[in-house]
Amino acid sequence: MPRSDEDVFARFRGDAALTREQAHLAYAAYAEAKYDWFEHIRQQAGSPPTPQQVEDWIAALPDSRFSELRLTSFAFFEEAAEAYMLDQIEAAKGVAVNESILNEVQRLNRDLSSKVETAISPGTAWKIGIGSGLLGSFLFVVIVAVSSWLFTSDPSPFALLKALVTHGPSASVPAPGASTH
Repeated sequence: MPRSDEDVFARFRGDAALTREQAHLAYAAYAEAKYDWFEHIRQQAGSPPTPQQVEDWIAALPDSRFSELRLTSFAFFEEAAEAYMLDQIEAAKGVAVNESILNEVQRLNRDLSSKVETAISPGTAWKIGIGSGLLGSFLFVVIVAVSSWLFTSDPSPFALLKALVTHGPSASVPAPGASTH
């Protein structure tokens, strides 16, 4: 167990889990706790503690108190670092958001530009024109053929039923005006 300030500092510096900076911060937390205890004794007794009382207080500190001091120093450092860096963190966030939005807009612009170029290029227009013309011509022929068939025959359900009743199931539907005998 440490019995002096030097022993406490050596304990923190000798901890392999702590960096040099963390050891210094842990010692600063210890120094603050010691100061608070010192002031408490001075207020109660009306005089500062004796060197023996200070040594006894240090020796009485349990391992859990040293761990608590270490964790307290880490939390203090984290809060101080965030407070110190808050403006820079917010600025970096703003830059990151702006850059990501700008990159996305630029990507969408490139995609749109390539689609527009493809759509208005002479080769594409020619292919679309030929395809539309051929499809339109084919549909026109189909419509004319179906219309002609409808005009020359009577595909109504009544005509089909009449043909079935008078000629049987193998009879074909007669054309209008054609003789059935």
